[in-house]
Amino acid sequence: GFIGSSITTIPTGSTGNKTFYAKWTAITYTITYYPNTGTCPGGTCTPTAYDITTTTITLPIPTRSGYTFGGWYDNSGFIGSSIPTIPTGSTGNKTFYAKWTANVYTITLDFNNDGDTDFTPTANCPYPGNTCTCTAGTPCALPGSGLTPPSNTVPYSFDGWDSADDGSGAAGVAGDTDYGTSWDFSSSVTIYARWKKTIDFQDNHTPSTTYATQTCYHNGVLALPTTFPPAESSGFSAGDTSWYQDNAGTLFAYSPSATTTCDDAIYSLVYPKWNYTVSYDGNGGTITSPNVLPEASTCTKNLNCELAAVPPMTRSGHVLDSTNWNTENDGLGDDYASGSTTFNNSSGTPAGDITLYAKWIACSAGQWVNIGTNTCEDCPIGSYCPAGATSPTACPPGHTTSAINSTVITACYITAGTGGTLFCDSNGCFTLPDLGSPANNIIHYQL
Repeated sequence: GFIGSSITTIPTGSTGNKTFYAKWTAITYTITYYPNTGTCPGGTCTPTAYDITTTTITLPIPTRSGYTFGGWYDNSGFIGSSIPTIPTGSTGNKTFYAKWTANVYTITLDFNNDGDTDFTPTANCPYPGNTCTCTAGTPCALPGSGLTPPSNTVPYSFDGWDSADDGSGAAGVAGDTDYGTSWDFSSSVTIYARWKKTIDFQDNHTPSTTYATQTCYHNGVLALPTTFPPAESSGFSAGDTSWYQDNAGTLFAYSPSATTTCDDAIYSLVYPKWNYTVSYDGNGGTITSPNVLPEASTCTKNLNCELAAVPPMTRSGHVLDSTNWNTENDGLGDDYASGSTTFNNSSGTPAGDITLYAKWIACSAGQWVNIGTNTCEDCPIGSYCPAGATSPTACPPGHTTSAINSTVITACYITAGTGGTLFCDSNGCFTLPDLGSPANNIIHYQL
């Protein structure tokens, strides 16, 4: 049992027969593995040491995606036969190299369109056909041109190959893969042509510009922008949160409350609907009972707006334009007829809320306001018409004027008369004196 210390000499003077037993310790040798990007079970290749007494070792079987294991070799050139074990009784340090053979995969092409199978061939994908032969470890060249998109009102364009037919690989959905037009495959799979289109969401300002663009894929879903564009000014408010084919918000396109598939997204340019308020101002006029001033109404940008009728009203010295409203209180702005009209003034659609004013036409000096006909009438000869008059005022008896449109009583003069003619005016009545026969038989009366 090798008890005690080892004996290296027999000293002088020793006696008796001697028997000696040699004691041996097995040498430990190393085992080094080069899995060549493969992975051994458990992540580590073992064992890493042995000795002459070790029970026969079966070398581990590594794995490598896309490759078939060809055994361990004692040289990096893989000359000779593979070595599956280290038998008991072996000696010396061991180095092993994993040999791999790249797998060859068949990739099946789904053109994901209306049945057309045309494409421009590549080194891995011959035409005609719908399969590619791809070797693991080497990028496989997939078709990238010559393909026919599925029919749609908004044209699709080719965007590479995908593991799903709805483009979810490009969308980053977990478990799906965007193969592009070149990929190192690790299994035989079916891949799908990915078709995309872009929807342009405008802000519908003046001028309108792009607020957001959204890309969607054939067989997938159109995701609307997560935010709504801001109003052009504080005078506008969103009519709703839907998007429309036209900038007047009359032709519906997409709504956040409903799912829109990409194939159903047939409008490439869409707009929000903006509303504004139209208010009315009598502009100094007095409404004729029982009529009232119209209430404010809501209108939509770029859409005909139903304007209220101008109600009957009066204003001293003015006649009412009963068919038009005006954008300025002095009547020098843009006219808009009551009823359905389009705001197409010098500024385009109003930049938000707007007030429309009753349009008054001031009668000229010497005219009177005919309330019955809502017109300015010339003051006739023999009368005078002060500002704001609603009827002519006749000159005093025996008086007349020399022309129409007189404005004051002093324009009245005395026609020919004889002594004793009774004359009355604002100062009272008196009898004309007998002045004989003056020139022209006219006497002017100066108040």
